[in-house]
Amino acid sequence: MKVINRIVAIIKPRQPFLDWVNSLPGAADHHEITMADIHDDCMTFLVPEYEDNARALEYILKNSREIFELELESWDLRVELWPEKRDRRLFKKWFDVEIHSQVIDIAKSYIEYEEY
Repeated sequence: MKVINRIVAIIKPRQPFLDWVNSLPGAADHHEITMADIHDDCMTFLVPEYEDNARALEYILKNSREIFELELESWDLRVELWPEKRDRRLFKKWFDVEIHSQVIDIAKSYIEYEEY
């Protein structure tokens, strides 16, 4: 096992995001998505290591527009259906951020990187 020099940030959608998902065209044709469904597999980001979690949270907030768009894109690629103003304020209304400072790699294989 090895400790890596990163902090984990887990992005957890809140009710406004869930409402948006369920309002998408065609959503009524399928079962209504629940909060449990969305929280089943949340996006997780590796953040540079900081002395305190507040600085890691600030790093996420500085990148909130890009993260916001990744979250929206994971449900619908039609940009015209996305909220128009995807700023830090709306990000904080739509998502909770969990910061975890201990990241331990227990796999024996090397970490592989791929552009997203």
